[in-house]
Amino acid sequence: FPILFFILTVLLTRSKRAGLLSALFAATSPWLQVTSRHAHEGIICLWFIVISMIASIVYVRTKSIRYLVIASVCAGISLWTYHLAKVY
Repeated sequence: FPILFFILTVLLTRSKRAGLLSALFAATSPWLQVTSRHAHEGIICLWFIVISMIASIVYVRTKSIRYLVIASVCAGISLWTYHLAKVY
């Protein structure tokens, strides 16, 4: 769960304790454990949405068009991985 730790520690709160606590909760979540064992579409979609959110946050901070493209591509790919992403 390094992505979750990166989001909370580096991008949002700058608190290492909050990042570790959220990674612990994610690591012990039964829903994530069961669905990630067989590469469920929801987990793959979630990965693309998280990467899209990280790239969006970095784009807002740096105004680099590269991160906007990464966010757009990942959001577009998430639409093709799972039907629930169309709501997002």
